[in-house]
Amino acid sequence: MKRNIIIVLLSVFGLLMSCTKDKVQATNCGGADEVSFAATIWPMIEQNCNGCHGSGAGGYTFDEYDKIENNASVILDAMRANGGVQLMPIGGPALDDSLINAFEVWICQGKMNN
Repeated sequence: MKRNIIIVLLSVFGLLMSCTKDKVQATNCGGADEVSFAATIWPMIEQNCNGCHGSGAGGYTFDEYDKIENNASVILDAMRANGGVQLMPIGGPALDDSLINAFEVWICQGKMNN
């Protein structure tokens, strides 16, 4: 009985150790050109979001790549006012569809820090 428990525990441990959190590899996402974080996403966030969210308004701070990457689906929902999320930027018109589409493609391509 003890031997079986040890085998099961070692198997579970081995399985857990083989798991890694790798970034999703870029795909073609419907043939779209690769979207650059530095050239497209960061300037969009800086210009349209960081007036409020650079300092953490509403509980979100988007002052660096990791924070944007980790909240990408929330940001996209706010850009589209999906699921009851308030349209952002607050009080302003919705972002241009081309910016929203670029953000969606960036997500589809694996949210690369490029």
